[in-house]
Amino acid sequence: MRIVAAMGLALMLVACGRGDPITTETTWGDEREAAPYALARLQARGLISDADVNGDGVVDIADLVIVSQNFGMLVPYGVIAPVGAVPWEDVGGFPLGHFEVENIGDGPVDMMRVRYIARDREGLLIDIDDGELVRALIPVAGQGAFYLGPGDTGRTTVWVTAVTMGELERQDAIIKLVFIPDAESLRPGSLP
Repeated sequence: MRIVAAMGLALMLVACGRGDPITTETTWGDEREAAPYALARLQARGLISDADVNGDGVVDIADLVIVSQNFGMLVPYGVIAPVGAVPWEDVGGFPLGHFEVENIGDGPVDMMRVRYIARDREGLLIDIDDGELVRALIPVAGQGAFYLGPGDTGRTTVWVTAVTMGELERQDAIIKLVFIPDAESLRPGSLP
C-alpha cells in the first residue's frame, strides 16, 4: 500500500510541475533589444556560429546560397606594417618599442596584435611573445578603437624581454615583428 501511495504522490508532483515553460526576454532599458543587435551580441560571445552568414541565428540553405553566390570572389584584406624603423628604447636592459603602423592593404583590419619573434645570430628561436593591440590614431566613426581601414594609421607597443638591449645593438639577436588577429594571440582577451 505504501508503494502505491508513494507512486501516487510522485505522479501528483510531476503533474504539478508541468505547465507553460518560463520565458525570458532580453531588455535594454525600457525597450526590447533589437534582434540584429541581440544576434550580433550572441555571435560575439561565440553562441552563434560563423557559418550563420546572414546572421539570422540558423545555419541553413540560405547561408549556403549566399556563400555559393560569392564563391571565388576575391576579398580585400588589410596588411599592417610599421611606419619606418621601430625606435627601440632601453627599459631595464630590454628593448621597448612604441611605434606607428599603417594598414597598407586594400581592406580593413580589426583587433590586430603585434607579436615579436626573437632569434639569436644563428637564427635559432629564443622566444615568441605578444605586445599590445594596434590602436587607431584617429578612430573611425562607428568602429572600435582597434579598427583600421585601408590607409589608416595606428600605434602599438611591444616589450622584448628575451633579448637584451646590448644583444640587439651588437646584432647578436634579431627581433621580427608580425601582426596577428587577437583571437590567435598567445594571451587572447588581454587588452593593452
